[in-house]
Amino acid sequence: MFTEDSKYNHGNQDQYDWNKLYGMYSLQPCWPMSHADCGMIGWRWNPEYNRFEVTPYTHSTCGERLWEKPIPVKSTMYASITAADKWYYHIRVDGVDYYFDHPRTKRAKLFKQMNGYFGGNLPAPKDVTYYIQEL
Repeated sequence: MFTEDSKYNHGNQDQYDWNKLYGMYSLQPCWPMSHADCGMIGWRWNPEYNRFEVTPYTHSTCGERLWEKPIPVKSTMYASITAADKWYYHIRVDGVDYYFDHPRTKRAKLFKQMNGYFGGNLPAPKDVTYYIQEL
């Protein structure tokens, strides 16, 4: 859940970069972590519209979101990511369900949970907090 403490303002174009809420990445035999095969939920604060936005996100090349329009979040949300032959995303926001899938670049069978991080070109301009409940 996002709160007032989740809001931030870079004051420039970096405001529209995607932070990572959580996700998972594959464990490859020769590498401890591979961003080349990961599924994440991206988020950001959009001060122009006074709202939080989320999107399915992957790092198959250099980071790309998988949905043309950000999904606005008014209150709480539910999200799940499943790794199979593709990355499968299910995001529920304000009673509306969104489903996405994206091809995987590797075929690893072991995965590790990835905690959230503030990401883009700049660090967070202040302490940013949000709450996650694992089900």
